Amino acid sequence: MVEARIMEEGLFFSEWTTQEELKLLESIDEYGYGNWVSVAAQVGKDAEECRSHYDQFYLCNPHPALPVLPVKCEEDSLRAMDGDPNEPVLPYYPGAEISGYMPLRGDFTVEADNDAEEEITDLNIDPEDSKIVIALKLATVKSYCWRLRQRAYRKSIIREYGLLDIRKQLAMDQARLNKKQFKIKQQFRSFMRFMSPETAGKVLQSLYSKLLS
Repeated sequence: MVEARIMEEGLFFSEWTTQEELKLLESIDEYGYGNWVSVAAQVGKDAEECRSHYDQFYLCNPHPALPVLPVKCEEDSLRAMDGDPNEPVLPYYPGAEISGYMPLRGDFTVEADNDAEEEITDLNIDPEDSKIVIALKLATVKSYCWRLRQRAYRKSIIREYGLLDIRKQLAMDQARLNKKQFKIKQQFRSFMRFMSPETAGKVLQSLYSKLLS
């Protein structure tokens, strides 16, 4: 497991373990850069060793401070989030605010799976965590990423089918279906998400003509 190997071998494959790296960063955050005696007391190493290690791997390192792990969860979650520039913003339609849609933000007052963030609100990796605990926490993050992707998927359905377009929905309501057409549409509804709105409309019209002729 990649995460377990990193925890054992360290972030930079030096003599420092991952737990010591975390203690170093937390201690510098608490005591400030330059208070190496206090930092060293928390890390369990010499003050000069802490200073030189931090300078070498964090301040003067031309490469990113943290290694790139083959875990796509973080990238996927960013693409699924509302603020991602690659995620199209839902268009604004008059009356769409009735559904709780906020056009300037591109999201809803109450999102799909609105409590998804509660899973990771207080989640953090503690230096004293065992491998099993770390693996469980990573699994929780991956679960959260999957829930974000599902939220983004539902927004794509809203966007593609124009469900915020009140005028379009009213026009569809005005085109009343008889009981047989309504039953066909209800049975076909679960398949509509696999098609574009245009294709779904054509298939429905074809079903009406074939099954009701």
